Amino acid sequence: MPILKEDIKLMSSERLDDTDDGGGRMTGVEIQDGNVNNMFSDISRLDRTKGRTSMRKGFVGAFTDNQDNYFGVHVILTDPTADPRVKVCMFTTDNPYDNRVGARDRIESYVTQGTRYNGYLWGRHIAGARAIVIVTNIGQKLPDVGSVLFIQQGDNKQYVRLTDVNSTATTFEDKGVLNVITCGISDPLRYDFTGYEPLDKDKTKASMLYNTVVADAARYYGVMRPTGPMKKGDVSISVDSIYTNLVPSAQGESPVVDVTAGSVPSSFIPGDNEEITLSTTVSIIAGTSLYLPIPAVPGSLRFSVGGHNYHTQGNKVIYENASEVVGTIDHGAGVIRFNDDMSTVVVNYGATITLKPAAGGLRIGNSKALPILLANRGYNYVTSLFPLPAPGSVIADYMVQGKWYRLTDDGNGVLRGLSGSGSVNYATGAVVITCGALPDAGTAVLFGWGAPIEYVARGGKDLATDFAIEHTVDDGTIEPGSLEIKYYLSAYGEVISKDDGNGNILPPKHTDYTVDVPGITGNIGTVIYGKGIVRFNPTITPSAGSIITIESKSAATTTEEITVTSGNNSFVLSQIPVKPGSLSMQMDFTGHGHTESITIVDDGHGNIIAPPNQKVLLSKPLGETLKEGSTSITPLPVAGTINYNTGRVFFYGDSEGVINWLEKEITTQTVTTGA
Repeated sequence: MPILKEDIKLMSSERLDDTDDGGGRMTGVEIQDGNVNNMFSDISRLDRTKGRTSMRKGFVGAFTDNQDNYFGVHVILTDPTADPRVKVCMFTTDNPYDNRVGARDRIESYVTQGTRYNGYLWGRHIAGARAIVIVTNIGQKLPDVGSVLFIQQGDNKQYVRLTDVNSTATTFEDKGVLNVITCGISDPLRYDFTGYEPLDKDKTKASMLYNTVVADAARYYGVMRPTGPMKKGDVSISVDSIYTNLVPSAQGESPVVDVTAGSVPSSFIPGDNEEITLSTTVSIIAGTSLYLPIPAVPGSLRFSVGGHNYHTQGNKVIYENASEVVGTIDHGAGVIRFNDDMSTVVVNYGATITLKPAAGGLRIGNSKALPILLANRGYNYVTSLFPLPAPGSVIADYMVQGKWYRLTDDGNGVLRGLSGSGSVNYATGAVVITCGALPDAGTAVLFGWGAPIEYVARGGKDLATDFAIEHTVDDGTIEPGSLEIKYYLSAYGEVISKDDGNGNILPPKHTDYTVDVPGITGNIGTVIYGKGIVRFNPTITPSAGSIITIESKSAATTTEEITVTSGNNSFVLSQIPVKPGSLSMQMDFTGHGHTESITIVDDGHGNIIAPPNQKVLLSKPLGETLKEGSTSITPLPVAGTINYNTGRVFFYGDSEGVINWLEKEITTQTVTTGA
């Protein structure tokens, strides 16, 4: 009789489970079609989280009462799994008696033992180690990162994939220079392996090191969904993937953008050392945020709501009534975030907030590393940080068993974390940390901190708010009386200021220059005609975004160089008469190897003056005899006089002139006058 469809049966092995002895020989138990979990167990939540490889061994046979031949025996998967996170495939070991361990070894045998490696393990290697040390001859090719080596000692065998390779030439007694190679491995050693010493003659009694070759011992069969049409005669088809999963993998990629290389700690300074107290209405509700009106210096914030008291410690918010952490604070943003599991305390209730206002923010952090070696491995580490750290900005990271642990500065000089503690002295930069466990050798304790070196505390000081610009016209000179400055004032529209011909910029008027702008009196700038320099300092700041237009006529100038000596209080200009307000003198003075330069101008009324805002420190004025030492004095408003008709320039010879640093003699002076 023929072999029918119902004669083809899938039979169970001895043990349908994932124990080491799972599998085994075929039994007479049929795996019934259509029954849920007839071969595989349900997928637990833990398996979905961590991943799992399940293997089941089955046998296919034709069960009939005769000996008819079954032609074209084959087994296929016809449908992929409905769950996209579950993959299924088949393979055979061609062994009807083996168990799960044998099948697992076949899967893992994607590489197999090859030739002896031209090197040997040095010293004892302990189970759990994540590095091996190999000794080879100088000139021997280093193993490649990503390559696989096979270690065997008796019944203990292990394939290791190299993740890092470093070599050092080392001199050994009686052996000369050998290459010592330290290799990081992807998985820790499962057994103890005993290596050799360079002087050992027989290097075959302990661990043996082998190269590996790709074997692909198993062939896998699965099912994939087509991604394009197929027709008879096609020699290739498109499917969604040619790969499937054999073992769970925890590897993933998470792109990181808009971050700096290195830590970015917050760095704050007090806007004022005085605390301020604010009264407001707040709601303290689980899972919500409370926004402060201004950022607070770490460790300075306290607030009270209806008898409930809170303070901050580092980035934590402490509920004092129950001594528990109820939230976190972002000092830079001034935001408190309450934990989701806290109970609601108040809604729309009056609160009193006390804090020190903070200035600063995030900046590229300073960093420092203390290498962890076998020689210095311990629990306590001490270092000094420079530049000095800002309160609340210090962090310390260390690694234990491949996991990083962080200690964070609470703003009061204490470092806290899940494991370990420490302290920091902000005045000296000294840091002491105690690790919760021994850090891994070959890693480092990493310190990061911020230093507010680019911030200056201005709290409690009056700040100048006047608008001021200085501009030099392209022609280099300005005809006295020709300067016009046009700009906008928000309350008056376009206004215009002019010079008075004597080096002063007058208060603005409306554009027809007939109506004064109310509330503005006194000069609002100066002009150095001979150099074309305009210093504009209006009482009312021009409107935001307005354009300031400076118009002027250039002046015909005469330039001459005059040399005078110490004791000569005056000289005469060759080109006369001199136009009032046009004189500009660049004076260079030399004495005791020191040279100072100062610009001196006339005020249009026959007086020689220093430009506004130019401080002058005097040693000895022009015409005074030489003395040792120097004295800083306050300059007089007037340094000398000029006769515009004769061109004679005279400097006052008393001890209160404005000449800067005259010790021995006056060198060349360049004098520029208007025509």
